[in-house]
Amino acid sequence: MEVGADTGRPRCAVLVACRDRRETTLEGLAALEVAARHPGASDVDWQVVLVDDDSRDGTAEAVARRFPAARILRGDGTLYWNGATRLAFETAQREDPDFFLWLNDDLRLDPDGLARLLSTWREIPADRRARTVVVGAARDPSTGKVSYGGVGRPRAWDPLRLAVLPESDRPVRCASFNGNCVLIPREVAALVGTNDPAFRHGLGDFDYGLRCARAGCDPVVSPGTVGTCRRGLPPWRDADLPLARRWAALASAKGLPIREWGTFARRHGGLFWPLFFVAPYLTLARSGPVVHGRDTSAGGAESAGR
Repeated sequence: MEVGADTGRPRCAVLVACRDRRETTLEGLAALEVAARHPGASDVDWQVVLVDDDSRDGTAEAVARRFPAARILRGDGTLYWNGATRLAFETAQREDPDFFLWLNDDLRLDPDGLARLLSTWREIPADRRARTVVVGAARDPSTGKVSYGGVGRPRAWDPLRLAVLPESDRPVRCASFNGNCVLIPREVAALVGTNDPAFRHGLGDFDYGLRCARAGCDPVVSPGTVGTCRRGLPPWRDADLPLARRWAALASAKGLPIREWGTFARRHGGLFWPLFFVAPYLTLARSGPVVHGRDTSAGGAESAGR
């Protein structure tokens, strides 16, 4: 995995957020290293830009020892996934790479995972390629089903309900995407910008994908899956927990914080956004804790970078 070399080959900045899960991060980067050597991906120089958000378990030091070419930035513990990814994004942009790759540290790329992303992008017609974002779907290692990837709108009348798309054997357009594995060309980044600082964690990826579509870019899910990433049950949907704990989880940075959810709803919810804004908080009290915009098949990058 050559980092930052001026070889004349395409360059991709791999943006990774992490905190206090040293072995998980090391395993994720090791899988990236293997995938970068695949014949379908070895013609690209992969630059790792990792933001360690104040880990106390020696994550940054371990990464520096195992992957000395990686560029490591330090956070203060308040960045969460979206803030850390934004910092990595803005830092990488100064080097003007050809691509940016959002990559969760808990996603284990298949050996051909990067090659599949690049192959999908290269097969896009030349007149659309520069504005095409390629999403890599991840599968749950226990069930084999898609856990994260591109998301669609299953209900036309409800623009804020986003559900992960099933695996497909061909490229599929999506409304937005989880931030676990996303290939963003330079031209898209120049047009759309980086992650919005209005969000700390899981809404930032959905917002970015919707902004891409609004700017005339095409988010496309690569065929199949590119790796594994486990999906857990968010605590606000755990009916065995007391309501107070579920509410605290929903209102936390990793749930749907009121101010951030309000910004997202106003921006993407259309004329009736106030109705969609209050829905998750009203439904929380029900016995069946299905949260608006966070189906078992939908949601932001809840596990990313934390």
